[in-house]
Amino acid sequence: MVIVYTLILVSIYRVFQIGADVGEIKELLKKIERKTAGAVAPTAVAVDTGPESPEALVRAIHAASYQDLDATIAETSPRKPA
Repeated sequence: MVIVYTLILVSIYRVFQIGADVGEIKELLKKIERKTAGAVAPTAVAVDTGPESPEALVRAIHAASYQDLDATIAETSPRKPA
């Protein structure tokens, strides 16, 4: 029975500790928001190309990943013949 009470007390302690941590995070976020309130957000350049199909988007992602892979392979030193 003592173990059960101990577990309950530890759980309550942890809940209050997590609540304090969340409070600190909220204060830090408010501080950051106040510091960046005067900063101007960069505007994105809008290019209206129309909606692309999901297949075109997947092809573009795969093409980009293969280019990265090719660049990585090209950077490695050549293997010596055995």
